[in-house]
Amino acid sequence: MIADFTGMTVLGSVGMVLACRSLGNQLQYTPADLKDDGKPSGRSLNPLELVFKLLSNNREVPPNS
Repeated sequence: MIADFTGMTVLGSVGMVLACRSLGNQLQYTPADLKDDGKPSGRSLNPLELVFKLLSNNREVPPNS
């Protein structure tokens, strides 16, 4: 399962990241294409896969722990 958190609120995005990490699901974000003036063009760029690693004492903590 891949979860895309594009357009969510900050709290929703954090909740999605934490839920996906604990379930071992993948995350993606789809950025907007911007015009020269910085405003959205109405098109999307390619989705980006996001990978987060939780560290404890400089060691990776496996999902579901």
